[in-house]
Amino acid sequence: MTTETTEAAEGRRRVDVHETMRELAANSGVLRRISPRKSWPEVVEADEKVADLDRRRERIAADLQELRERQRTLEREDRERMAVWVDACDGDRPLPEAPTLNDTIRDREEEIAALALAVDRQLAHKQRLVERSRGRLVADAAKHVEEGIARMLRLLDQLEATRDEVLEYDAARRWAETFPAEGQAENPDGRYLMCGRRTAALPELRFRVDAWRVIDALREDAAPAAGEIEANRDQRRRARGLGGNRRGPRRDRRKEPATGRNEPRRVLDEDGMGGMSANPSF
Repeated sequence: MTTETTEAAEGRRRVDVHETMRELAANSGVLRRISPRKSWPEVVEADEKVADLDRRRERIAADLQELRERQRTLEREDRERMAVWVDACDGDRPLPEAPTLNDTIRDREEEIAALALAVDRQLAHKQRLVERSRGRLVADAAKHVEEGIARMLRLLDQLEATRDEVLEYDAARRWAETFPAEGQAENPDGRYLMCGRRTAALPELRFRVDAWRVIDALREDAAPAAGEIEANRDQRRRARGLGGNRRGPRRDRRKEPATGRNEPRRVLDEDGMGGMSANPSF
């Protein structure tokens, strides 16, 4: 067998193991317990019911552990009393006390098993809920992602414009301090982060970093999410027979004429998206 064939077989084996682990996790309810931090009321309600059942099971499990420890102690004491009675050969045979806890222990074990079944039923309900409402949940989350991206871009525009303004005021301050002795004060290069000095927040940066490029990079950081949302929306529209994107392609700012630094710039189209909903559904 060639090296390439061996590597391919090993790769398939790793994939098979990964899929097997995912199936085991799904069957054990692990994946069904996972929910996003930003979630929907019905999902939160299902998770809270599971958490409440888990807490009850933990309390009963702790009680069961104490009962079993108490029973082991009684068993030792029963053996000691039996040994004393056998050695003395006097009086009635001592009755063991450990078995008196058997019924209570059995009740606790049955309660734990019932709670485990209740958890599994609640997780199955959550799974059916998400599967039944998947389209609505995806569309709702996508809407909030788009609104968040639009808000982030607006804030970046404000940051860029405000930074420009601060630099202009700082230049005016330096001018006022030295006028008319032009050139007496040092004029730092505001184009770079920290005016070219090292920043404590990013000590690994050993070179000067263009501040405007950092802001542009943050704009680009939103682009993959925006593109994925757009693609998913087009896919849903085609599935409903509505066609694809009717708004045309998104603008690419890098292909547009350069604008002034203080002029707000947008990457997303003006499609009426406002801020986050006052009453979001998740």
